[in-house]
Amino acid sequence: MKTDEKDMKLVTVAVTEHSHEAEMLKNLLSNEEIDAYIQDEFLGSFIPFAVGGVKVLVEENDEIKARQILAEAGYTE
Repeated sequence: MKTDEKDMKLVTVAVTEHSHEAEMLKNLLSNEEIDAYIQDEFLGSFIPFAVGGVKVLVEENDEIKARQILAEAGYTE
């Protein structure tokens, strides 16, 4: 059951320096039926040191599964 968007708590599960990498990770999670979101897509690609890179976020209740999927795919922070 989905929570109301205003009640949704998002957590960062990946940070990259490039928006295309974040998109690939987002798609990987989406293929496993985990809703993922990208934060700082534009600024994070151009000046990653200023915003901490491009972030991939998931709902808090999907964090463990998302991290497992990313680890199985070879993603390391």
